[in-house]
Amino acid sequence: MYRAATAVAEEVGADAIVTGESVGQVSSQTLANLRAIDDAAGLPVLRPLLGFHKEEIVARSREIGTYELSARVREYCDVAPGRPVTAARAEEVRPQEEAVGQQTVLRAVAEREVLDLSSLSIQDLIGTNLFLSRVPPDAVVLDTRDETAFGRWHWPDAVRRGYGELERDYRTLDRQRTYVLVCPVGIRTAHLAERMQQDGFEAYSFLGGVQALRRYEARQARPTKTDEYEAVLTSHST
Repeated sequence: MYRAATAVAEEVGADAIVTGESVGQVSSQTLANLRAIDDAAGLPVLRPLLGFHKEEIVARSREIGTYELSARVREYCDVAPGRPVTAARAEEVRPQEEAVGQQTVLRAVAEREVLDLSSLSIQDLIGTNLFLSRVPPDAVVLDTRDETAFGRWHWPDAVRRGYGELERDYRTLDRQRTYVLVCPVGIRTAHLAERMQQDGFEAYSFLGGVQALRRYEARQARPTKTDEYEAVLTSHST
């Protein structure tokens, strides 16, 4: 992976490689092993999480909204049989890496697919079938924010269910109802809506989160031209 990252970095003119490695995060992620694999990197390797323990990393991921996405990625720590080496040396690693072949790495880099994340919408990243931009009649709106945020504003008749609580207990909900899940930006609830759909629920995340829902409510409350015309006719007829 370091050699692949170096090849990409050389293409785009980067001056360093940034990783999420943390000492002790997994049994093989030791200082000795990190030193050994540094040999494969042609650029400086920056590790901003190096001294973080797992709980700190999880807390930070929740703050920036990536926890649910990361939690969905399967662990592949057990792909290698036996006990992992915890004190590798570069001179021992090189012969084993040569068995893979540098050309294999370069071919993978050359055939990679490049995505411009800044141009992708939430629908592109997660899927269009998970979102609604309106609240269907008779749908139950489940607001996953905390009590303070819910108290400041919430959709009329919305039910507050903390995210963790809803994630744990959603199977107890009525499967005959339609559910619209709400969170600050609509990403966390999209992952939960997907799980609920897989379990047979008709569940969606409100596209754009709570701010979009507030704008939707304002549009619903604002009289249309037809409403105004009918109001004029009624006043004239009386």
